[in-house]
Amino acid sequence: MWNAAKHRVERVAQMTYDGLAFDEQRDVARPGPATAAVLAREAIAAGIERFVDADALTVWRARVTLVAKLAPNAGLVAPTDDALADLIARACEDAISFDELRKLGLLALLDAQLGPHRALVDRLAPSHVTLRGRRTPIHYELAQPPWIASRMQDFFGLPRGPSVGDGAIPLVLHLLAPNQRPVQVTQDLPGFWVKHYPALRRQLMRRYPKHQWPEDPTALIRE
Repeated sequence: MWNAAKHRVERVAQMTYDGLAFDEQRDVARPGPATAAVLAREAIAAGIERFVDADALTVWRARVTLVAKLAPNAGLVAPTDDALADLIARACEDAISFDELRKLGLLALLDAQLGPHRALVDRLAPSHVTLRGRRTPIHYELAQPPWIASRMQDFFGLPRGPSVGDGAIPLVLHLLAPNQRPVQVTQDLPGFWVKHYPALRRQLMRRYPKHQWPEDPTALIRE
């Protein structure tokens, strides 16, 4: 029986008389097919986000989905809700509660299922890009192009922006002012340097005179 307050499966023993229960004892259930079925039903209804970091799951799904589209002949399948439910059901085979499911590390189990495709995902949809020697996280969202956010100075010296998918997908760049607020969002860094940077440079030079704002942004500068 499911204990909704403690989020676990329990065994219930009742003493009855004439069809009426007058005493009930509850105990923690033991792992097994019946326990797994009850736990899986409740866990799937709750959703996998109950047991993993929701943001990390979104990034993982977006990365795998993107690579499945980029390499359709690789045999990698984009994760579906049914696939996630199947993973939950299998994880329930040796568990009795939501707490135990959380401790299993379901996201790590999902990642392990990629098998040899793990290297392909890391290559075509890396988690970070290096800008001026610093690792910058790449943000992935379903049905949205991947993006990064970093100081505009980190892009000086780059004739074009970084990309993923072996160069097939330019990253959306959130170019930040020294106050860490975006002053431009673009997927076309060369076009930005030519069309918008000159006017923006004059504004930024007045607001942040202690920072370098080179006339030629494609020339590498040292801070």
